[in-house]
Amino acid sequence: MPYRYKRKEKIPRAVRRIVTEQGVRAAEELSGGNPDIHDGVHNARKCFKKIRSLLRLMRSELGETTYREENDWFRRAAHRLAGARDAEAMVETYDKLAEHYPDLCNGPVAELRQSLVERRKNIILEQQDLTGEARALARQLERVPGRLESWRLKKKGFKALEQGLGKSYRRGRKTFRLAAADPDDERFHEWRKRVKDYWYHNRLLQRIWPEFMDARIAQLKRLADLLGDEHD
Repeated sequence: MPYRYKRKEKIPRAVRRIVTEQGVRAAEELSGGNPDIHDGVHNARKCFKKIRSLLRLMRSELGETTYREENDWFRRAAHRLAGARDAEAMVETYDKLAEHYPDLCNGPVAELRQSLVERRKNIILEQQDLTGEARALARQLERVPGRLESWRLKKKGFKALEQGLGKSYRRGRKTFRLAAADPDDERFHEWRKRVKDYWYHNRLLQRIWPEFMDARIAQLKRLADLLGDEHD
């Protein structure tokens, strides 16, 4: 199912449905449904990001204890797979640069790619068994739906989203201002994270006005991609 609320769907039901769907999708990617373990890890970590973004949107509804417990769980889950994914991302970044600057990558730094591939291999060996780690995490994800019934979700309609959505927008504007005033890597990275949050939140609300929201979502995606390229 798409990452969005359905029309006339009650917010508590929608939240539990989306978290369950993303958890199931991540488990499938990690349990062998994707024959490419690196691609599976990448896709699973995207599912975790979507869940954590939804948790931030619903933070006031969930309460601090539940929010922190669940956010920490999915953050740790992503971290368990981070080493291999970051090493893979460096190879992907080199390939992207080579596509745009072929003369450079055929010249003095031509051997860099092989070094990055070797680095990725060494990190995987240090993790001993990436596939085994992925399978173990997939089994843990199967227990996630059982935790959702205890979540405190009472408000209906826009009232359930209003506080989180406003905070998401304000944080995006704040990190933009900080990055514009003092443009260093860390500030641009923080801005990118808040843009991605707001992008996810707009995707959740796509059905309220599809024509408008589709354009808005596309612009946020473009900005997030540009900031991602800058970070890489």
